[in-house]
Amino acid sequence: MSQTSMATHATDGPNTTIDASVSPSGEQHGLTKKAKVDLNGVTKTLLITLIARAYDFSVPRPILGDPYAQDILDRLDFHVGKMTMTPFQMACIALRTSRFDRWTSSFLQHNPNTTVLHLACGLDSRMDRIKWGENTRWVDIDLPEVIALRRKVQPTSLPGRDYSLLGIDVLNKAWMHEISTDGPVHVVMEGLLCYAICQKMM
Repeated sequence: MSQTSMATHATDGPNTTIDASVSPSGEQHGLTKKAKVDLNGVTKTLLITLIARAYDFSVPRPILGDPYAQDILDRLDFHVGKMTMTPFQMACIALRTSRFDRWTSSFLQHNPNTTVLHLACGLDSRMDRIKWGENTRWVDIDLPEVIALRRKVQPTSLPGRDYSLLGIDVLNKAWMHEISTDGPVHVVMEGLLCYAICQKMM
């Protein structure tokens, strides 16, 4: 039994930018050294969704309400003003993400012995936002350079949970043999499918 979540949105493309005037604002958490963001091309779009989630949490009536996004953003050596995006675009991203959270949460509620494969996880904190138990296995998967950055700004393990990270190109089918599954599999592909299709067509 398996379930695949897939969605794309025009605001999540590689040419999208974010306006400093509407970027999220938060206190620096006394960090002495921030993680350098050395990403290019499609991988850099993870900053767009991260900023959108942080902005959403800062508004009076958030759609997603991700309490982790701003803290992650504060840990990065990155100037938000380099990008521009409207509040409406960021709200659309927050809405899309909330849908994926809801679908994933619902699936795990009915199938607790599930392996969750979060493809192109970026710097998403979905594994923190969603309630899941000790019978669930969660694997966050992205390109090696993304996972390397993620390890610097987000937890690499969760006490009492079967959580792991995998840095690999998902278009290389060999990674599938590294995942042993016993039971249902829930695959989350938010924002990945459009890039995978484009690359395959080139």
